[in-house]
Amino acid sequence: METVRRISLVAQVADLLRKNLAAGRWPRHLPGQREMSRQMQVSCRTLRGALKLLAREGRIEIAHGCPTRVVSRRSPAAAPGARVVRLLLSQPLYDLAPISLYRLSELRRCLTEANYALEVHVDPASMQRQPLRGLEALVRGNPAACWVLHISKPEIQRWFVERGIAAVVSKSGHAGVDLPSIDVDYRALGHHAAGLFLGLGHRRVAMLLLKACPADEIAIEKGFLAGFEESSHRGVQVRVARHDPSAQGVGEALKEVLAGDARPTGLFVPGTSYTFAAMGHLAARGCRVPRDLSLVTQVADSPIIHYAVPSLAHYWVNWDLFARKLTRLVIRVATAGAPEVRHVRLLPEFQSGDSLAAAPGR
Repeated sequence: METVRRISLVAQVADLLRKNLAAGRWPRHLPGQREMSRQMQVSCRTLRGALKLLAREGRIEIAHGCPTRVVSRRSPAAAPGARVVRLLLSQPLYDLAPISLYRLSELRRCLTEANYALEVHVDPASMQRQPLRGLEALVRGNPAACWVLHISKPEIQRWFVERGIAAVVSKSGHAGVDLPSIDVDYRALGHHAAGLFLGLGHRRVAMLLLKACPADEIAIEKGFLAGFEESSHRGVQVRVARHDPSAQGVGEALKEVLAGDARPTGLFVPGTSYTFAAMGHLAARGCRVPRDLSLVTQVADSPIIHYAVPSLAHYWVNWDLFARKLTRLVIRVATAGAPEVRHVRLLPEFQSGDSLAAAPGR
């Protein structure tokens, strides 16, 4: 059994490395093995096994004493005459989370199969104070059958609507923006999470949300609060604390929700990184999960979630299905020009974990 598990983990790491390479995360050289082991939360032995697999496939070249070189490999090209779809990102590829790189890779693959070419444009200014600066020149100089707006601000989305430019919103669809979009049904996720806590007897529950209020967390909060408001249970208390995007910010928000005698028995934290930060701060305070406080997290966005102790109750999204539905929506917009606006929402699946239990004293 130990040998099978070791081979399986090597294969998983190799597959993740392939997806990162295909998405261009490391254009020329891989980081050092110690750094990669730390980032991926695997042993150096496991990582070396995965790297040997990629070397045999001709994807990388390993030389002792030198950085591991990435072998240039052209992405599968669409057939001649393929139409171009352009993806607008707000940050460089190397700053994207692995799950975002995977979604990008799957979108490219699906579009190539449909004879569309995908071109990626990185526009860091799109998330700054003047997000529209340079956008008109970018779009005018790069004709496209359709633009895909990935996690974009509402003013950018409205800019495409006002000019009648064919576009699809991938994640972070904002209310009042009349563009076709695909996203996770975060409101349903929040509503379901509220039902989980109520069903296990939790009557004092807290949420940790970012101060920046991204669209997905706004939807989660609405669904979460609605789930408690619509219940027949009395004396329910829900607290929402907002934090900065840092481990320290999470700690300060936790200090706020744990203050006083009526401490919550349930906690919802969107995002894997912030969930691990919350678990660390809770442990430092002597608060045990789930004996003292149950914990549920949003859609898992990193394989590291499976290394949590206790195991985390979380939500999971089928990103392969997401990519296929996004491709169909993009092609529909590209061929129809101005089709009927459609908002596709994928329901996440709940994955049970030891971090969620009945309320203390129940």
